[in-house]
Amino acid sequence: MDLPAVTQAPLPRRRSLFTLALALLLAAACGTSAAPSGASGDPMGSPNISPASDTRSPLIPVAGYRSTLTALTSVGIARLTEVGGKLPITKLVLIAPESAAILAALGLSSTAITSRLTLVADRTALKAALAADEKAAGFVRLTALEPALRTLTWEGDAIVGVYRVASLADWPLRAELPVDASIPAEWLSGPLAYDPATAWTLAAGGDILLDRGVSADAKRTKRGADWLFDGGFADITGTTCCSQFGVPRVAARYVRGGGVNGLMRSLFQDADLSIANLESPTPKKWRQHNSGTTFTGNPALLRVLKEAGIDFLSLANNHIGDGGVSRIPETIAAVTAAGMGSGGAGANLAEAQRPWLTKHPRPGQSSGECADRNS
Repeated sequence: MDLPAVTQAPLPRRRSLFTLALALLLAAACGTSAAPSGASGDPMGSPNISPASDTRSPLIPVAGYRSTLTALTSVGIARLTEVGGKLPITKLVLIAPESAAILAALGLSSTAITSRLTLVADRTALKAALAADEKAAGFVRLTALEPALRTLTWEGDAIVGVYRVASLADWPLRAELPVDASIPAEWLSGPLAYDPATAWTLAAGGDILLDRGVSADAKRTKRGADWLFDGGFADITGTTCCSQFGVPRVAARYVRGGGVNGLMRSLFQDADLSIANLESPTPKKWRQHNSGTTFTGNPALLRVLKEAGIDFLSLANNHIGDGGVSRIPETIAAVTAAGMGSGGAGANLAEAQRPWLTKHPRPGQSSGECADRNS
C-alpha cells in the first residue's frame, strides 16, 4: 500500500503559528486528547497582582533576559554596602519613583550604596540597563514582569515557574509602592490577576536527538536511556564566541554541577504541560549514526521521554525527513503509541497544521470535571 505524500509545515513561520495555536487552545476550557503531566491550574497572561490582605506590592528581583544570575538573598544585597570583596551583583538598578520604598524594604539607604545604585526613569530604561550588564539586578513590582526580564529567586523562593510559592500571600518581599496609573485595573483583581496558586506552568525543552552519542552511551554504559534525565545541574559561568564548527555565535561556558539527582526529570514532570522538539525521526527502520548530520532514533526510546514527563513533541524541524519523507507517518505513530502528542508534520499540509488539543481543569475544578485528564 502506497503511503500518501508527506508534508512538513514550513519551518520558521509555521513553528511560531503552531506555538500560538497551542497556547490559545490551552487557554480554552477542557479540550480533547491526552492529559498533561502536572497539577491543575489555569494559563494566564502577564503576571499581575492578586488581591490579598496585605496590600503592599510584591517586589520581584529581576535581571536581564540573558543574565546568568538565578538568585538573590537579603544577605547578598546587604553586602552592597561593603567596601571590596566579591559581590553578588555589579549594581542595583531601580526605577526612580519606586526606589525609596524598595530600598526601605531591603533595609538599605541610597547613600550607603551610591556607587552601586543606578536609578532610571521607567521600565524601558530599566530593561536597557539590565540588558547592558548581565551581572546587574533590579527589583520591580509584579505587574512589571515581562519576557525581557529574568525573574530571580528571593531567599530561595520563586514567584513563577514549576517551583513557585504556593500562593501570592507566601511571597516574602513587599513594599508600599506608588500607584502605577499605566496598569489596567483588571490586572490587579479579578480573572486577569496573577496568583501562583492558579497559574499553569509550561516546561519547554529544546532539540532532542535519539541518535549519535545518546543511544550509543545508553548501550555502552548499560544504564539504559533513562539515566539521561537523572543528572543534576550546570552552572553557566560566561559566554564564548563560535561553535565547534567555527560558526560565529555566542555559546555558554559552564561548570558541571551535581547533588540534584533527577532535576531535569522533575522539571518536566512537575510542570502542568511539558513540550520539546524531536529533532530525530523514529521510523521503524532506523540505524545508529556516529557522524554526519543525518539522524534517526530507536522508537523504543520514546518511552523514556514520556516517563520523563514530556507531553508533546514538535516535529516541525529540518531533520524530520532524515529517515525518508514517506516514513514521517511512522514517527507520528510511534510518538502517539508512546502516549505523547505531536504536531508540525503530517501526511499533508492540513495534518501538519492541525493543532494538538489537551484537557486541563480550570481553577476550582477537580480533575474529574475534565474526565480524560488522567486517562
